[in-house]
This record gives sequence, C-alpha cells and structure tokens, in this order.
Amino acid sequence: MLPKRLEVQAFGPYVKKQQIDFTQFMKDRLFLLEGETGSGKTMLLDAMTYALYGKSSGGQREDLESMRSRFASEQMPTIVDFTFTIKEKEYRFFRSVEVRTKRNKEKAYKVNVDAGEMIDGCFHPFFENPKLRSVEEKAQELIGLSYLQFVQVMLLPQGKFEQFLTSRSEEKQDILKTLFQMERWSSINGWLTDKLNQKRNALDLLKQQMAADLRSLNEESMQAAQQTYASLTEQIVQDNEQKNALLQQQENVQADLLQQKEYHRWKEDYKLKQQQCEKEKQQEGQMKQQKEQVLRWKQMQQLRHMYQEMQRLQKAKELRKAQYIQAKDRKQKASQQYACLDEQNKSIQGYEEQIQTAREQLLQCEEQLRLLKTFDKQKQQSEQLATAYQAIHKQNIEWKQKNMALQKTQQLLQQEIQAFEQEAKQHEQLKADWQYYVLAEKRYQKQTALQEQMNKQKQAWMNAQSAYQQQQETLKKRQQQHDALYQQFLEHSALQLAESLQEGKPCPVCGSFHHPKPYVAQKAAVDLLTLRSLKQQLEEGKQKEEQLYRLEEKQQAAYALLKKQLKDIQTQIQELLQKPFLLEEYHQIKKQYRELIKAEERQSQRRQKLQVLQSSALQRQEQLEASLLQEQTKQQNYLMAKAEVAALQKRLPQQDLKQLQTQYEQQQKSLKYLQEQKNLQLQQREASIIEYNKAIEHYQTSEQEYRQAQQQLQQQQEQLEEEVIKQQVKIVELETMPSDTDIENNASEVERYFLNLTHLEKEIRKQEEYLAKIIWLDLDKLVAQDAKLKEELLQIQERLAQRQSEQKIYARTLSALQNQMKELAIIEPDYLRMQHFVKAMRGDQGIGIERYVLGVLLDNITTQANKLLAHIHEGRYQIFRNDDTTGRSRKYGLELSIFDTYSMEPRNVVSLSGGEKFLVSLAMSLALSMVVQARNGGIRFDCMFIDEGFGTLDEHSIADALAILQTMTQGKGMIGIISHVEILKENIQAGIAVVKTREGSYIQIRKGA
Repeated sequence: MLPKRLEVQAFGPYVKKQQIDFTQFMKDRLFLLEGETGSGKTMLLDAMTYALYGKSSGGQREDLESMRSRFASEQMPTIVDFTFTIKEKEYRFFRSVEVRTKRNKEKAYKVNVDAGEMIDGCFHPFFENPKLRSVEEKAQELIGLSYLQFVQVMLLPQGKFEQFLTSRSEEKQDILKTLFQMERWSSINGWLTDKLNQKRNALDLLKQQMAADLRSLNEESMQAAQQTYASLTEQIVQDNEQKNALLQQQENVQADLLQQKEYHRWKEDYKLKQQQCEKEKQQEGQMKQQKEQVLRWKQMQQLRHMYQEMQRLQKAKELRKAQYIQAKDRKQKASQQYACLDEQNKSIQGYEEQIQTAREQLLQCEEQLRLLKTFDKQKQQSEQLATAYQAIHKQNIEWKQKNMALQKTQQLLQQEIQAFEQEAKQHEQLKADWQYYVLAEKRYQKQTALQEQMNKQKQAWMNAQSAYQQQQETLKKRQQQHDALYQQFLEHSALQLAESLQEGKPCPVCGSFHHPKPYVAQKAAVDLLTLRSLKQQLEEGKQKEEQLYRLEEKQQAAYALLKKQLKDIQTQIQELLQKPFLLEEYHQIKKQYRELIKAEERQSQRRQKLQVLQSSALQRQEQLEASLLQEQTKQQNYLMAKAEVAALQKRLPQQDLKQLQTQYEQQQKSLKYLQEQKNLQLQQREASIIEYNKAIEHYQTSEQEYRQAQQQLQQQQEQLEEEVIKQQVKIVELETMPSDTDIENNASEVERYFLNLTHLEKEIRKQEEYLAKIIWLDLDKLVAQDAKLKEELLQIQERLAQRQSEQKIYARTLSALQNQMKELAIIEPDYLRMQHFVKAMRGDQGIGIERYVLGVLLDNITTQANKLLAHIHEGRYQIFRNDDTTGRSRKYGLELSIFDTYSMEPRNVVSLSGGEKFLVSLAMSLALSMVVQARNGGIRFDCMFIDEGFGTLDEHSIADALAILQTMTQGKGMIGIISHVEILKENIQAGIAVVKTREGSYIQIRKGA
C-alpha cells in the first residue's frame, strides 16, 4: 500500500482545505513531518485511519467532536479524502461530517462515507448506498489488515514504541494474537475443550444412567439382577403349567354347562311351537273357504277389466259429444264476424288519410318551435358573453392596481436589504470577535476549574507537608528512645558476662582462672523483645516518613503542574483577545452576536420574501397579459352573437312560444289518437280472420272424435255381453268384486298360512328327535363349579401378569445395562486420550500450541530485528527470545532479552538506556511490520509513519536510526518521520511543515534536493 494523496478540511486544527501529494517524496524515500507541539502533525495520521476505519491512529480521539476543527463554522463540513495505490490499482476513501444545531442547542452530526476505485481518473464507487460498516469492511478487505494491525504495521504511534519490547509474556501474547489473527488457535482450543466437556458429560451421564437403572430394580449389582431375572423366569413357567390345567378343567365344565343350557332352551321352544301349531289348526277350515273364493275372483278378473273399459269409453263418448256441440256454436259466431270485414277495411282507409293530414300540420308547427328555441338560446348566449366580457374587464383593472402595489413593496424590501448589507463589515468583525470570545470563554471556564483544583491541591500539599514534619518529630523521639535502650542493653550484656564467671574456669576475654570480685546484678536487665519491638517500630516509622516525603513531593509537583497549566491558559486567553477576559464583555458580545443572528435571519427572510414577490409579480404580469387577450376575444364573440340574434328576430312567427307549444301538443294528441284507432281496426280484422279459421278446424276435429268414441263403445259392449253369457257371471258380481291388490293380498295370506303350518310340524318333529338324544344334568352344580374355576384362574393370571411384568422390566433393564457397559468400554478410554491431548494443546502443564506458534513468530521477528540492529552501535546488541517465567505466572515463552557482545552476556531489555531502548524498539517495530506483512498474504506496505521518539537520542544514535530507516526505504519504500528535532531537519531535506496560527494550521511542502 502506498499513499498517493490526502485532503482534509475542518479536521483537527486544519480549517481550510489542505492537500498533500505523497508522490513528491518518492525520489527521496525518507521525509520529515515537522511542526510545533499541538500544530496537528499526528492529526494527519488520524486522517488516514479515520478515512479507512473511522478511528484515530492512536485511539485517543474517537468521537467526531474531538476530531472536528473547533475553528470551523457550522456551514463548513469536515472532509477527509484519502487516495492510495495497491498493486498498481488506485483506490479512494472519502468521509465528510455535516453539523447543524437543533432547537435545544444540541449539535447533530451527519456522517457521509464513500469508497471506490479510480479508473482513468474517474471514480467508480463500490456501493450504491454506502454504509459505515460496509466501507470499513471494504478497507480491511483491500488492505488485508484490521485497524489494530494497520496502526501497528504502517503507523507507529506516539508513545507505543516500547510497549511491545518491555511488555510481559501475556501482554505480548495479546498483541501478537491481534496482529497475526491467532483467534483460530483459541477457537480450536475452545472447540477441543467443548468436545472434551461433551465427552465427559456423556460419560457421566452414562454412569448415572447405569446407576439409575440398578436403583430402579432395587439391585446392588448387575449379577444380583441377573439372578433375580432367572428366578422370575422359573416361577413364570410353573404358573403357566398350573394355568393350562385350570383352563382345561374350565373348558370341560363350560362345555357341559353350554349343553344343558341348550337342552333347556330347546325344551321351552318345543312347548311353544306345539301350542302355536294347535292354534293354527283351528283356522284351517276358514282358510280353505278363503282359498276357493280367491280362485273364483282370479277367474273373474278379465271380465271385470272389460267392464271397467266399457265404463271408461262411455264417459269419453259423453265428453266428445259436449265438445262437438261447443265447436258447432263457435263456428256460427265466427262466420257472422267474418261477414263484417268489408266495412272495417273502409274505416281503416279513412283513418290513414286523416293521419297524413295531421303529420303535415305537425311538421309546420315543429319548424316554428325550433326557430323560437334557437332565438332564445342565441339570445341567452349573447347575454352570457356580455356578462363574461364585463367580468374579465373588471378583473383586469383590479390586477393592474395590485401589480402597482406589489412593485412598491418590492422597492421597500430592496431598500431594507441594501441598508443591512452596508453594515456587512461590522457584522463580520462581530462574528470574528465572537469566535475568539467563545474560545476564550472555554479557556476561562477551564481556568476557573483549574484555580479551584489548584487551591485543593495546595491544601493537600500543605497537609502532606505537615504530616511529614510531624512524622519527623515522632521518628526523632523514637530514635532517641531506641538509642538509650540499646546502650543499656550493651552495658548489661558485659555485666552479665562478668556475673557468669566461675572460679577455676577461664575468662572468655582475658583467659584468667581466678576471679576475685565477680559482678553482682543491681537492677533489672533490658528486655530483648522490647528492644526488637522498638526497632521494628523505628523501621516502620522510617518507611512511613519516606512515604510521606514522596507524597509531599508528589503533591508539590502536582501543584506546580496545575499552576503552570493555569498560567498557560491565561497566556492563551491573552493571545486570543490581546487583553484580559471579562465576563461582562463576553455577555455583551454574546448579546450582540445573537441580535446579529436574528438580524441575519430577518435579512434572509426579506431576501426570500423579495424572491417570492418577484416571482409573484412575474406570474401576475403573465396572467394579466393572458387575461387581456381573453378580454379581446370575449368582446368579439359578444358582438357576433348580438348580430345573429338580430337576424333571427326578423324570422320569428307572430304567435308566441307558449301558444305554439299548446298547438303542437294538441296536434300530437290528435295524430296519436288516429294511429291508435287505425291499429285497433287492423287488430280486430286480423283477430276475426284467425278466429274464423280456428273455429272451422276445431269443429271438424270434434265431429271426427265424437264418431270414433261411439264406435269404440258399441264394440266393447258387444264383447262384454258375449263373455258374461259364456262364463255365467252376473254384472252385480263384477261391480262388488274387490280390487286386484286385495285379491293378491288374500292369496298371499292363504299361502303363508299353509306354509307356516307345514314348517311348524317339521320343527316339532326335529326337536323331539334332539331332546331324545341329550342326557339331563344338574345345571346349578355346573354353574357353581364354573365360578370356582374362574376365581382360581383369575388369581393365577394376576400373579403371572405381575411376574411377567417384572420379568420384562428386568430383561429391558439388563439389556440396556449390557449395551451401556459396551458403550462405557469405548467412551472412557477415548475420553482419557482426548483429555491428555486437550491439556497438552492448552498448555495446562507447559507451553500450549498457541504460545508455541507465537514463539515461532516472535523468533521470526527477532531475526528481522537483528538484521536491522547490525547497523547500529557496530552490531553490539542482538535480541533473542527466552523461556524464563515471570513471577508465578505459567504464561512464559515470550520473554525478550538482549545479548551484549561487549560483555558477552545476556541482559534484560529494561537495563537499556533511553536512547538504546528506542533504537531496539524501532528495530523490533519495523521487524514486526515486515513479518505481519509477510504473514498476511504477502501484503506490502510501501510507506510507514513513525511518530516521535527521536528526542531522547544523541547525534550518533540518530545516525544509526536513520541508517535503519534508509535500509527500509530501499526499492519502492517510503518512510515519514514525525518529529521536531532540529538535527533531523538538517539530515532530511524533503518534508511537510505544519504551520500553527490563530486561525488554524496549514501545510507547506518542502521538497528535497
């Protein structure tokens, strides 16, 4: 990745638009970013990271308000536009922030983002509707690094150089995990731990299930359960044998019982059927007579049908006769009406002549009416045109007057606007003063807060000083008391030695065996415990004195720092206002500024109103011109309509419209009456002709049907008389004879009677034969025996069911236990193997896989760093990784040490001087950047920025540092150094100078040789 162009506006101290073209430094490779403290050098790095990831380079400024310029007005948006190249492709990331103040005086920020590729100088966006998250993810996708990796690799922020070098193993682990994306190893360990927990849970669950199964059987072991199962099986076999024997006995008893019940049922049925048979035989004579009568009726059925047919023909003949007489009368009437047709034809012809005359008169009347209506319509239209012409004429006069009033209003507004604009310079000066006073007021508030804090700090300092002095006095008294007691202890120790001398034994001091005057103790000795306790109190007092002394120095330094900050703020206020800050002046300026804002709003309203009036005046003028054209058109239409009315008035008839309408209606009624009479005569004539034809046809048909009915009746009478004589049957018998249905019912009844009687006799003989074969037994004894067997069988079945249920439970549980034992033999060894593997991967007893991989990566980093360290201090220092632990922590393996070739011994990195530590840290940071680039898919960063750190180096160390950086810039590399050290300005010709002013900072480009 190589930066190409950076553009900022209203960002940090940069108010106006500033642009940096990084391609100017490609020749020199190494350039310097210089400027005063607080001028905004680091903000240029923040601009790059903010354009890509929406964050600052050092993580110090995260909110929009802290990164937006305080000098910029709300109308000026914050803009960060960053263009860079990756693998000869050019990309552009853009962010802007718009600010507006709500009614509640709160500020609202609207952030706009976009990203895309530059092709032939044209911007091709990646997204149609870009979102913050999608743009940041696209930046990570293109560059190949997250935000944390980017700031560690490309931007080496201020104060972060020594963080990686001097950090502990666990801190290095966190840094390296983030840079090298080691989350997959953590996730692998987590996944393995989850799998191990799952296996352990499954193993515990299996063991718990086996114990629960044994508890459900009330058994202590699986062997006891198997013995109980075998005993249950044997008992079930015995119960089944006893059950089968009882079932056989019950079957025999139930067979006898069923046979005796059947015998008693047949016997009862035999008695009933005998009684029924005797009852049926009593009706046998009556049924034989009924059978003969039915045979007689069946022989007479054909004659009765002939008699019924004759009666039907007699009725049909009478009906045809009546119809014939009626048709004859209708024929006579129709003949009379047909004779009157000539008179009706003459009447119809007269009506047609009257209708023709009435139609001619009606047409003349219609023409006169049409002429009158046309005249009235044309006259009404002429009056409407006259009214429209007068209205638009009046409207045009009013619009002319309004346009004149509108022009006067516009002139007044223009005069007010010009008067306000003449004071524009005064307004601008007031705004500028207000901006300075706003900044000064914030510093004044901070000054007030610092003054209060300084007063509190001064009081704390005085309290600490007083406590320190009191502790000194107390410690002095304790020291005197301790010295006195200690002197007494020494003296008493010598006396005790003299007191312990014995005659004939040598003195440990002089060796004499004779002791003429031994010492006799006169007072109590000093207690050694008391002396030690006083000594301990003295030591604790000295420690407390040291703590109070440090606290006093700390409070004094804090007070001095606050005092210096207060003085700096007062100086800043003096520089801003060129005079002391007064609240009365601030409130007066604030009041004037608010009045100016309101005046500007009124001015804006006047401008808007003037624009509206001008637009309205233009529209009104256009409407007036269009209305004048309409007025001229309406006047012409009115004059033409007036001439047409005069021409029509000459052709009007003498009668008025009402008389003509009355005459027209009368003629219409007369014509309608004549047409109705004519139509009535025509309908009557047609009806007479149709009726005459129908009457003739109906008369002929009725006469023919009547003669056919007479012939059929005569034939039927002759046939009936011949059959009656032949069968010797009287007509009275035919009339009283029942219907065919009744005859069939009587025949069926007789047939059923004889069939039923025959069936009963057969059943009685069959039952007599069956009863003779069966042996009689006592039914009550059989019932009692069957009940006893059922009771015994029920008891055995209940006992057997209970034992079978227990057997099934034991069988199912034993089967499950056997399966669980097999599963346990597989799961438990697998769990133990995996437990050993997971502990090794996690490093529970040593270095885990994640720490091992990080150690290999750290070796790669130290290898690259040693290549760079070979250029400084004649290759004196080499850095290496050791496996020593720090304290009680098990997180070891990532500690760093220095090998000093002068002493040929390893050293702790903390023992390096400030300048040496910076050079080693620089080499490690550059090496870390190279390894991270190589690990992330061969990503190459052709540009790197180093923020501060050179102020601690001497000239020789700076030369070594520049030698390292020159090595890094070989090829296409480019490095930017952010510093204010003068010697760097002399050695690095190309650079960017950030100039700090009261109106904000700006950028000057310094090109190399």
